[in-house]
Amino acid sequence: MTSSTWIEIGVIAAIILLTQFGRRRVNPIRMALPFIILAFVGFKYLKTIPMSGNNVPVLLISAALGIVFGLLLLTSMRVGRDENGKFFTQSGILYLIIWLIAFGIRIGFIEVAEHYPQQFYQFMTTHHLSISVIGPAFIFMTIAMFLVRIIGVLLRMRSTAVSR
Repeated sequence: MTSSTWIEIGVIAAIILLTQFGRRRVNPIRMALPFIILAFVGFKYLKTIPMSGNNVPVLLISAALGIVFGLLLLTSMRVGRDENGKFFTQSGILYLIIWLIAFGIRIGFIEVAEHYPQQFYQFMTTHHLSISVIGPAFIFMTIAMFLVRIIGVLLRMRSTAVSR
């Protein structure tokens, strides 16, 4: 990966973690921010989505993995109301660890591709996968993570509002 890509990954990770880690008030901007970031990343890295060979199953598996990570994130945080009746989310070290594992999987995959290009290319060819599926797969995973987390927060807010 280039230095600029590493910087982008670091900035995106920092923004996501700094806006979600700890106790944070729920508001429309905080809920939309992950999708704004994804729009930027998608515009930059998604030129095509390969649909031939085994690319579609890879995209589906990536989305399923994102759902799993989203559920893990959701179970590691709580949603509540403060003394003014405003909703908040609260997450701790487990939440941070889950995010770091999700980022680590992506970074590890890219590092393998860069440091073992011949074996990586052979694997992709043998399994009828396009190299251009990697970006969309990562983005599908991330979209699924964000959707599960946001829908889960909204459902918890609704159940908290009903129980009051």
